[in-house]
Amino acid sequence: MSEAVSNPGPGGSEKWGEVARAGFQPVPDTLLVKQQALGLDATDIVVLLNLTSFWWYRDAPPFARTNVIAKRMGVTPRTVQRSMKKLEEKGYIRRDEYDDGAGNVLPAIYLNGLVDKLASLAKSDAALSVRMMRSTISHGVSEGDEIPF
Repeated sequence: MSEAVSNPGPGGSEKWGEVARAGFQPVPDTLLVKQQALGLDATDIVVLLNLTSFWWYRDAPPFARTNVIAKRMGVTPRTVQRSMKKLEEKGYIRRDEYDDGAGNVLPAIYLNGLVDKLASLAKSDAALSVRMMRSTISHGVSEGDEIPF
């Protein structure tokens, strides 16, 4: 029989130790748990993980190039383009321009569709919605916060 862990240690990026200083991104468990429900294959998931590695701020979309993602994955740029087209057709990503406010207009990828779909899936899944509720309770709710359930 397993014993209860008395000291679970650090969480978040701290659990990865010094390698987290080279870069770290949080990924919602719902993306992995619900990949079948999302209609995504392994290539699509890795493309999304690469896209999110370029997404540093909630209000600024990632600026990822398909050839960079392809090189990271060891596939052709066409493979990445097909996956991105699929993600776009499903409404998970949207390609558009981004004005950085300094006169530069850049090609960008918006992930709002994926974020919205993941929230919906998490709320409709019993185990994930319980985790959301526990997280909300443990982190507290501030005035104006949206309660996820």
